[in-house]
Amino acid sequence: MRHKRRHPRFVVEGVEGRIGLRAHVELLDVGPGGAAIRLKRKLNVGEEYALSFDVGGQSVTINGVVVWSVPSQAGADPGHYAAGIKFTAIPPAKLRALVEAVGASTA
Repeated sequence: MRHKRRHPRFVVEGVEGRIGLRAHVELLDVGPGGAAIRLKRKLNVGEEYALSFDVGGQSVTINGVVVWSVPSQAGADPGHYAAGIKFTAIPPAKLRALVEAVGASTA
């Protein structure tokens, strides 16, 4: 199966943050157009959220719209969801800081 992405994604390990004010998220992969995240609640497709991560000693906040949200298959921890976020208006410096901080292997 071929991915429909225009830009490559980079697999991420160990980067955590939050969505909105309270919900804890784990960043799974990231690229210029969006990201995949894992969290303990289902997000509504079509809604916009602010994702915040502390990377490389700085806080990075990026807005995005949920394009998919499904129960997570990662691990044996029930009650988690995976979601795809399409970034909206992301300043290049913020994206560069995030991608550089996570290291990267292409997904």
